[in-house]
Amino acid sequence: MEHFRNIKYDYATSDDTFIARGLHLNQIIDEINTVASTEGLKYVISTVTKADYTFVLGDAGKLVIHKQTKSAASWVIPLNTTVAYEEGTKITIHNSSTQLCVIDSSAVTLQSLNSYDTISLYGTAELIKIGTDTWLLTGDIE
Repeated sequence: MEHFRNIKYDYATSDDTFIARGLHLNQIIDEINTVASTEGLKYVISTVTKADYTFVLGDAGKLVIHKQTKSAASWVIPLNTTVAYEEGTKITIHNSSTQLCVIDSSAVTLQSLNSYDTISLYGTAELIKIGTDTWLLTGDIE
């Protein structure tokens, strides 16, 4: 990842959109994803969001980041009939917020330690599809 060692972050705007040498965060993510895919890295960033979110097929095998918000966010795992992930699909989630990030499993079965469904503040967790509409949530959860 020699390519990224010289990126300098100039400042952050009032809406927390980071600028690196004139590039917005989404442009930086696109560049990271391009280099990561050519170097065979396992995780690339799929989405950065501040709001409620429904996972999409493109999130499979990627890192989804919950960015700083002023309130908790609810992230929805869609039914298999809506988004047909393969069994064994993994989605990594990072909560880079001081607010809670709750996994809404009202449509699917979510298995986790003590039935926890919230990603800890600044925590990272992984969703793994283990059945047609059954997911496992592991990691920094509460």
